[in-house]
Amino acid sequence: MKFYPNIFIVKNEYHFVIIPKNNAQVSIKIDGKRYYEVNGGIIPTADDVHKIIIPQSVLDKAGKYTVIIRDVIDKKTYFPEFKEEVEYQFDFKNDSVNNLKAYYLADIHGMYDIAKNLVKPHNGVDFIIINGDYGECDKKEDIYRLNEFIGQITLGSIPVLFVRGNHDTRGRFAEYLYKYVGMDGQKGYFKFNFRSLSGLALDCGEDKWDSSVEYNYSNVFEDYRKQELKFIKNAKFSKDKYLFAVSHTSFMLKNSMNGIFDIDYATFNKWAKALNSKGLNFMLCGHIHYFLVSPPSEADHQPHNYPVITGSQVSKDYKNLYGTLIEFSNGKTTFTFLGEDGEAFPKYVVNA
Repeated sequence: MKFYPNIFIVKNEYHFVIIPKNNAQVSIKIDGKRYYEVNGGIIPTADDVHKIIIPQSVLDKAGKYTVIIRDVIDKKTYFPEFKEEVEYQFDFKNDSVNNLKAYYLADIHGMYDIAKNLVKPHNGVDFIIINGDYGECDKKEDIYRLNEFIGQITLGSIPVLFVRGNHDTRGRFAEYLYKYVGMDGQKGYFKFNFRSLSGLALDCGEDKWDSSVEYNYSNVFEDYRKQELKFIKNAKFSKDKYLFAVSHTSFMLKNSMNGIFDIDYATFNKWAKALNSKGLNFMLCGHIHYFLVSPPSEADHQPHNYPVITGSQVSKDYKNLYGTLIEFSNGKTTFTFLGEDGEAFPKYVVNA
């Protein structure tokens, strides 16, 4: 494999992204059962990336898995030839159902070495949240850097909740991002569950109109947001879990939606009203590049009856990046904003 397996949280599933070094068949074995890519009965070998979807309950129970790689010698029409299977075994952190911990990052913008150093001190976390703007996608290698980074901070042992940002929609290869990260098919919005947590991953798309000269009608995000509105309205949740949403763009805040970035007000207003009916404990955002807690407000850019928390900070010279440790325990969610050298800013606590 080029990198450690990337495991993404989507709905009630884990989406494994495996990138072998050569054309190969890829499967995952858990408790003696083999799982393959869904491709009409054919085991794919032609693509460089393989996504295998497994129910969370299966891996959570097992606490370990095996990746099996079978390199192609010659995929002939008849009598295809393969090398012997090679197995790679991994442990999966399944010791916490409640009292979960996450490390949160947004707006990495290619600063992977800095981001790795931020996450290292918190290797005891149960999962990672990456909330958009890892960088543009001009070529496949741009996404490979993201896959490599995720592998380095998770070692294939914890999952990632990935939400797409506006920069992640840009570039020649952006239309293939869905193959390499956890999305619901080609949609960047989905429900998610992870043990005692539940919520919505939201995808605002670009931060300017489709007609902007920067994009020259290369997007149809205005229609995409209308489709997403139906999804938000129909989403239902259990009341016995911590409930939150993750959106890269803080579309309900004046800090975010101003000037050329103040777009699609009518659709986002419908989003806001629909989200206010869901009973969210909070929303996690990025995009504005500084720490911010915006309490519930009817007088913001859009009304929100839950706090909106921007938990990642980027220096103006793009040489420093800071994230947040999030702890879910005893009905409370505690946010510790972490600055340079692990300096902790005052904590913020939300009651479930």
